Amino acid sequence: MLGALVASGGGTLETQKSPRYTSSLGVKGSFDLNIPGKWTSIDPDAVNEDNFGYGGAAGVVYRVMRDRHWFLEPGLMLSYNDFGIDLLADGYVASARISKYDIVIPLTIGYQFGLFDDKRMNVMTGFEGTVCMGGSISKPVYDTDYSLYGSDGIWRRGDLKWGFGAGFVFDNVEINVMAYL
Repeated sequence: MLGALVASGGGTLETQKSPRYTSSLGVKGSFDLNIPGKWTSIDPDAVNEDNFGYGGAAGVVYRVMRDRHWFLEPGLMLSYNDFGIDLLADGYVASARISKYDIVIPLTIGYQFGLFDDKRMNVMTGFEGTVCMGGSISKPVYDTDYSLYGSDGIWRRGDLKWGFGAGFVFDNVEINVMAYL
């Protein structure tokens, strides 16, 4: 076998180039820290931006990379979110919680570069469209009824956000932090 390698070493050697574009299908999960903004509510006076919430999402993403650096990543995810809101009821403020289930369609573009041996870093930006499939609002102690969606609701069913972020890649695992405005 060594003889065959030495004998062919005198000829021209063609290097195998990696393809310019590569693609992969993956699973994505996220933990969400929600800081509700006034622009997502139909009633901006009802939103207290100090009412943090939590949530999570899971779904699939399809990543297309160009030259192992630039990437485009569309996805489809299902999410659950829960956060606080202040409601004005007969002249006084009542606190309530909103829980909602969404379909999320993220579209991220970014640049990936190497840091150390097999560690890489992402810098990215993108849009995230959200359509609420259902939800509920906890009723305050008072007898006032509130609807989450609709003409008399306090929240929009759809949302489009722009975000930016960065992250690290270790082998096949990515940890990213995105901030959506």
